[in-house]
Amino acid sequence: MQKILIIKHGAFGDFIHQLSYMKTIRAHHPEAEITLITATSQKSLATTTGYFDKIVIDDRNYNPKDWYRIIKKTIVDGCYDVIYNLQGSTRVIKKYLPLARLASSHNLIIRYPSKPDAADNMTEETIIKKYPCTWGKKETRTYHLDLIKEDMSFCQLSNEVKQALPKEKFVLLIPGCSKGHDFKRWAPENYGRLAALLSEKGIASVIIGTAFEKENIEKIMEFAPKSVNLMNKTQMTDIPPLGSLALVTIGNDTGPMHFVATSKHKTIALFSPQTAYAQDKSDNVINFVGQNSINDIKVEDVLQTVLSLNNAKD
Repeated sequence: MQKILIIKHGAFGDFIHQLSYMKTIRAHHPEAEITLITATSQKSLATTTGYFDKIVIDDRNYNPKDWYRIIKKTIVDGCYDVIYNLQGSTRVIKKYLPLARLASSHNLIIRYPSKPDAADNMTEETIIKKYPCTWGKKETRTYHLDLIKEDMSFCQLSNEVKQALPKEKFVLLIPGCSKGHDFKRWAPENYGRLAALLSEKGIASVIIGTAFEKENIEKIMEFAPKSVNLMNKTQMTDIPPLGSLALVTIGNDTGPMHFVATSKHKTIALFSPQTAYAQDKSDNVINFVGQNSINDIKVEDVLQTVLSLNNAKD
């Protein structure tokens, strides 16, 4: 049986953007045993996809004993035939891959992704085993995988969330961002004003986030108390189906917003100028970028975009 290793840590948004690669790899190696090495934060979603036979957690703990135990068990003892390095970080290249080469008893193939729209979307390095204990030359070539569109069918809306949704049309608000990246955060007052104005137009707001966003979500609720607060009540797999039910999802440059956008549901994405490069150019995504900061984006401009989508839907 062929043994495949996929390496992908990264933030949630980065993980989402690689789902099409992961699904394609599973389809390309239907009989293989596929192991994913990732972070704890991605384990639930990775398990739900059904793409992997084994999932190993490496939370980048730099305690040498812990790290060696995890990596030895996964990489050294794994003796993989093909490694898909979807992370591409210096840490992986310097620490994971040398161990994989040493552990391999045969030629080892390592594949790195390039741009998904490239004609040849993988770079393949074949490390040639010249003798039992020495490596010969390394052959490098381009490699093409016909990427399969991710349909997110593995994501299902929980009954608890479904029952909490408003009866009228609603927008999905994702006001959070990763810790330490406040420059990516459209102010909660802006979300609150937007929700209040939409309420006057008969459009409800549903807010999702974690307890880390408690203070900001409470500020939004002060402006628009009729909004549905689903803080800490959703799982990652609730997010795409929520996006499918919403008139539009409005969110900062954060993983859950990218999850909706990748799922091809209508999305308004709000960016600071520092991260404007992360915009999704898909037809279902409308991007707003602040001139000097994300809070230069005007509530009125976002409101008019939502209302135009509502009129188009009617």
